[in-house]
Amino acid sequence: MALTKAARIQKLANELDKLCTRHAKACSAKPAKPAKKTAKRATRAKTVKASARKTSSVTTAQLIAAIKEVDRRGRYGGLVPIKAIRSHLGASHEAMRDALSKAEKTWDVDLKIANDPSLIKDKSEAYQGLPGHDAHSWIEYVVAR
Repeated sequence: MALTKAARIQKLANELDKLCTRHAKACSAKPAKPAKKTAKRATRAKTVKASARKTSSVTTAQLIAAIKEVDRRGRYGGLVPIKAIRSHLGASHEAMRDALSKAEKTWDVDLKIANDPSLIKDKSEAYQGLPGHDAHSWIEYVVAR
């Protein structure tokens, strides 16, 4: 027994309605809540993150590796913002200043100053008065050699 064209269309429409109803029920269901961490695990995770953020010293090798990694990820073309490197390493401002000074003295990196210091958005992330640079120049970028 062959179905007419109108009957086939009606059958397909009914099947589509059933599927839509199932999908709507599945989407309206509340998502499962993730399992809660125990207090001990959460405290340990916070301690690990905090210790990772507060790097007290940065070696030249770490600095060079971070410059290359951040440059690769951000596609900066070699001229990498110091702010991005510092956040990648999780280093303190002073540790980063020391690492940049040491790396420049050994000719491992070149430090680049901002062309227009008035355009620096966050001067707390830039460095001023590093050895070998004018006391009024703001260093914002670094290039690995």
